[in-house]
Amino acid sequence: MKPVIPDPAYELMVSDTKCPMNSARLSKTTSETSATCGAKCKEHPDCVGFSFSPDHGNGMCMMCKSLEDLSTHKSFDFYKMK
Repeated sequence: MKPVIPDPAYELMVSDTKCPMNSARLSKTTSETSATCGAKCKEHPDCVGFSFSPDHGNGMCMMCKSLEDLSTHKSFDFYKMK
C-alpha cells in the first residue's frame, strides 16, 4: 500500500515575486528549503504567505503578513497559505 502524503499547507501563488521590503515582511532567513519555510510560516500566527528562492542565501525564505504590494524579483516564488 502506498503511503498517503499530505498536501502542503501552502500553494504557489505567483513566480518571480517576493515579500515587499516593508512592515509586511515578518522575517528573512537563509539555508532553508521551501518545505522548512512553509512549516515556519504555518507556525507563525501572522504569516499568510512566503517567498522562497533556492538561488539566494543557500535557500532564502521571507515570511509575509500580507498578500498585497508584493515585489517583482526573479528567481523567487511566492506561496500563499491554504
